[in-house]
Amino acid sequence: NGVANDAPQGPRGIMDNIVARKKEMAWMKSIGIKGIKVDFFGGDKQHTMQQYEDILSDANDYGIQVIFHGCTLPRGWERMYPNYVSSEAVLASENVFFSEYHAKQEAFELTMHPFCRNAVAAMDWGGTIMNKYLSKDNKSRHRRYTTDVFEMASAIMNQAAILCIAIYPNNLSELPQHEIDFPEERSYNLG
Repeated sequence: NGVANDAPQGPRGIMDNIVARKKEMAWMKSIGIKGIKVDFFGGDKQHTMQQYEDILSDANDYGIQVIFHGCTLPRGWERMYPNYVSSEAVLASENVFFSEYHAKQEAFELTMHPFCRNAVAAMDWGGTIMNKYLSKDNKSRHRRYTTDVFEMASAIMNQAAILCIAIYPNNLSELPQHEIDFPEERSYNLG
Protein backbone atom coordinates (compact mmCIF):
# COMPACT_ATOMS: atom_id res chain seq x y z
CA ASN A 1 0.00 0.00 0.00
CA GLY A 2 1.12 3.54 -0.68
CA VAL A 3 1.85 6.03 2.06
CA ALA A 4 -1.49 7.79 1.57
CA ASN A 5 -3.54 4.59 1.75
CA ASP A 6 -4.50 2.71 4.88
CA ALA A 7 -6.21 -0.26 3.22
CA PRO A 8 -5.86 -3.41 5.35
CA GLN A 9 -4.77 -5.70 2.50
CA GLY A 10 -1.29 -7.14 2.52
CA PRO A 11 1.43 -8.02 2.15
CA ARG A 12 2.92 -4.56 2.53
CA GLY A 13 6.36 -3.05 2.14
CA ILE A 14 7.67 -5.75 -0.19
CA MET A 15 7.47 -4.49 -3.77
CA ASP A 16 9.41 -1.28 -3.05
CA ASN A 17 12.40 -3.12 -1.53
CA ILE A 18 14.59 -5.02 -4.01
CA VAL A 19 15.74 -7.66 -1.52
CA ALA A 20 12.25 -8.32 -0.13
CA ARG A 21 10.72 -8.20 -3.62
CA LYS A 22 13.08 -10.80 -5.10
CA LYS A 23 12.66 -13.07 -2.06
CA GLU A 24 8.86 -12.81 -2.34
CA MET A 25 8.92 -13.44 -6.10
CA ALA A 26 11.17 -16.49 -5.68
CA TRP A 27 8.70 -17.84 -3.11
CA MET A 28 5.73 -17.08 -5.40
CA LYS A 29 7.41 -18.90 -8.28
CA SER A 30 8.16 -21.89 -6.02
CA ILE A 31 4.47 -22.31 -5.18
CA GLY A 32 3.30 -21.85 -8.78
CA ILE A 33 1.98 -18.28 -8.77
CA LYS A 34 1.86 -17.00 -12.35
CA GLY A 35 0.57 -13.45 -11.88
CA ILE A 36 0.31 -10.66 -9.32
CA LYS A 37 -1.67 -7.47 -8.85
CA VAL A 38 0.46 -4.72 -7.34
CA ASP A 39 -1.70 -1.98 -5.84
CA PHE A 40 -1.38 1.57 -4.50
CA PHE A 41 1.42 3.71 -5.92
CA GLY A 42 2.14 7.18 -4.57
CA GLY A 43 2.40 9.55 -7.53
CA ASP A 44 4.52 9.99 -10.66
CA LYS A 45 7.89 10.95 -9.20
CA GLN A 46 10.97 9.50 -10.89
CA HIS A 47 11.54 7.07 -8.02
CA THR A 48 7.99 5.72 -8.34
CA MET A 49 8.19 5.46 -12.12
CA GLN A 50 11.42 3.47 -11.76
CA GLN A 51 9.67 1.23 -9.23
CA TYR A 52 7.16 0.11 -11.89
CA GLU A 53 9.98 -0.97 -14.18
CA ASP A 54 11.92 -2.64 -11.35
CA ILE A 55 8.85 -4.68 -10.42
CA LEU A 56 8.26 -5.67 -14.05
CA SER A 57 11.91 -6.59 -14.61
CA ASP A 58 12.19 -8.69 -11.46
CA ALA A 59 8.81 -10.35 -12.04
CA ASN A 60 9.89 -11.25 -15.57
CA ASP A 61 12.98 -12.98 -14.15
CA TYR A 62 10.62 -15.21 -12.13
CA GLY A 63 8.05 -15.78 -14.90
CA ILE A 64 5.37 -13.70 -13.15
CA GLN A 65 2.77 -11.61 -15.01
CA VAL A 66 1.95 -8.18 -13.50
CA ILE A 67 -1.17 -6.01 -13.28
CA PHE A 68 -0.86 -2.58 -11.63
CA HIS A 69 -3.74 -0.95 -9.72
CA GLY A 70 -3.96 2.34 -7.91
CA CYS A 71 -1.43 3.56 -10.42
CA THR A 72 -0.60 6.08 -13.10
CA LEU A 73 -0.93 5.75 -16.87
CA PRO A 74 1.45 3.16 -18.32
CA ARG A 75 4.49 4.39 -20.21
CA GLY A 76 4.93 1.89 -23.06
CA TRP A 77 5.58 -1.05 -20.73
CA GLU A 78 3.69 -3.50 -22.95
CA ARG A 79 6.44 -2.99 -25.54
CA MET A 80 9.27 -3.33 -23.01
CA TYR A 81 8.17 -6.15 -20.70
CA PRO A 82 6.51 -9.33 -22.01
CA ASN A 83 5.03 -9.99 -18.56
CA TYR A 84 3.16 -6.67 -18.33
CA VAL A 85 -0.59 -7.34 -18.44
CA SER A 86 -2.23 -3.95 -17.81
CA SER A 87 -2.69 -0.99 -15.50
CA GLU A 88 -5.88 0.20 -13.87
CA ALA A 89 -5.19 3.98 -14.02
CA VAL A 90 -8.93 4.66 -14.11
CA LEU A 91 -11.86 4.70 -11.67
CA ALA A 92 -12.63 1.02 -12.10
CA SER A 93 -15.22 -1.62 -11.20
CA GLU A 94 -14.57 -1.49 -7.46
CA ASN A 95 -16.12 1.99 -7.53
CA VAL A 96 -19.23 0.49 -9.14
CA PHE A 97 -19.34 -2.03 -6.30
CA PHE A 98 -18.88 0.48 -3.49
CA SER A 99 -20.95 3.42 -4.79
CA GLU A 100 -24.39 3.60 -6.36
CA TYR A 101 -23.34 6.86 -8.04
CA HIS A 102 -20.60 5.01 -9.93
CA ALA A 103 -22.96 2.10 -10.64
CA LYS A 104 -25.25 4.58 -12.38
CA GLN A 105 -22.26 6.07 -14.27
CA GLU A 106 -20.83 2.71 -15.37
CA ALA A 107 -22.45 2.62 -18.83
CA PHE A 108 -21.22 6.13 -19.63
CA GLU A 109 -17.72 5.48 -18.30
CA LEU A 110 -17.31 2.15 -20.09
CA THR A 111 -18.35 3.65 -23.42
CA MET A 112 -15.93 6.56 -22.93
CA HIS A 113 -12.82 4.73 -21.64
CA PRO A 114 -12.00 2.77 -24.84
CA PHE A 115 -11.61 6.07 -26.70
CA CYS A 116 -9.69 8.09 -24.09
CA ARG A 117 -8.00 6.08 -21.32
CA ASN A 118 -7.68 2.81 -23.24
CA ALA A 119 -6.28 4.61 -26.29
CA VAL A 120 -3.11 5.24 -24.25
CA ALA A 121 -2.39 1.62 -23.27
CA ALA A 122 -3.84 -1.56 -21.79
CA MET A 123 -6.47 -0.83 -19.13
CA ASP A 124 -7.58 -3.10 -16.31
CA TRP A 125 -11.17 -2.36 -15.37
CA GLY A 126 -10.88 -4.93 -12.60
CA GLY A 127 -13.52 -7.25 -13.95
CA THR A 128 -16.93 -6.65 -15.45
CA ILE A 129 -19.67 -7.61 -13.02
CA MET A 130 -22.25 -10.33 -13.60
CA ASN A 131 -24.24 -10.09 -10.34
CA LYS A 132 -27.53 -8.17 -10.64
CA TYR A 133 -26.95 -6.65 -7.20
CA LEU A 134 -23.52 -5.51 -6.10
CA SER A 135 -23.07 -7.91 -3.23
CA LYS A 136 -21.74 -11.42 -2.79
CA ASP A 137 -25.24 -12.75 -2.09
CA ASN A 138 -26.67 -11.00 -5.21
CA LYS A 139 -29.62 -9.74 -3.13
CA SER A 140 -28.49 -6.73 -1.13
CA ARG A 141 -26.81 -3.36 -1.74
CA HIS A 142 -27.49 -1.35 -4.89
CA ARG A 143 -28.29 -2.93 -8.22
CA ARG A 144 -26.26 -3.04 -11.41
CA TYR A 145 -27.65 -0.68 -14.06
CA THR A 146 -26.24 -2.43 -17.13
CA THR A 147 -27.17 -5.66 -18.91
CA ASP A 148 -25.17 -8.88 -18.96
CA VAL A 149 -24.45 -8.31 -22.67
CA PHE A 150 -23.09 -4.83 -21.93
CA GLU A 151 -20.80 -6.24 -19.22
CA MET A 152 -19.46 -9.00 -21.48
CA ALA A 153 -18.93 -6.58 -24.39
CA SER A 154 -17.09 -4.23 -22.05
CA ALA A 155 -14.66 -7.02 -21.17
CA ILE A 156 -13.68 -7.09 -24.84
CA MET A 157 -13.74 -3.32 -25.40
CA ASN A 158 -11.44 -2.74 -22.41
CA GLN A 159 -8.28 -3.77 -24.20
CA ALA A 160 -5.86 -5.68 -21.99
CA ALA A 161 -3.85 -8.87 -22.21
CA ILE A 162 -6.60 -10.81 -20.40
CA LEU A 163 -10.39 -10.88 -20.55
CA CYS A 164 -11.66 -10.13 -17.05
CA ILE A 165 -15.25 -11.05 -16.17
CA ALA A 166 -15.94 -11.23 -12.43
CA ILE A 167 -18.33 -13.97 -11.37
CA TYR A 168 -19.49 -15.31 -8.03
CA PRO A 169 -20.41 -18.96 -7.42
CA ASN A 170 -24.12 -18.08 -7.68
CA ASN A 171 -23.55 -16.89 -11.27
CA LEU A 172 -22.83 -20.48 -12.33
CA SER A 173 -26.42 -21.45 -11.51
CA GLU A 174 -28.14 -18.14 -12.33
CA LEU A 175 -26.62 -17.13 -15.68
CA PRO A 176 -27.68 -18.69 -19.00
CA GLN A 177 -25.19 -21.27 -20.28
CA HIS A 178 -24.14 -19.13 -23.27
CA GLU A 179 -23.02 -16.39 -20.85
CA ILE A 180 -21.02 -18.87 -18.79
CA ASP A 181 -19.36 -20.19 -21.98
CA PHE A 182 -18.63 -16.71 -23.34
CA PRO A 183 -15.16 -16.10 -21.79
CA GLU A 184 -13.78 -19.44 -22.96
CA GLU A 185 -15.19 -19.01 -26.45
CA ARG A 186 -13.69 -15.51 -26.73
CA SER A 187 -10.27 -16.66 -25.56
CA TYR A 188 -10.00 -18.83 -28.68
CA ASN A 189 -11.47 -16.29 -31.10
CA LEU A 190 -9.66 -13.10 -30.07
CA GLY A 191 -6.15 -14.47 -30.75
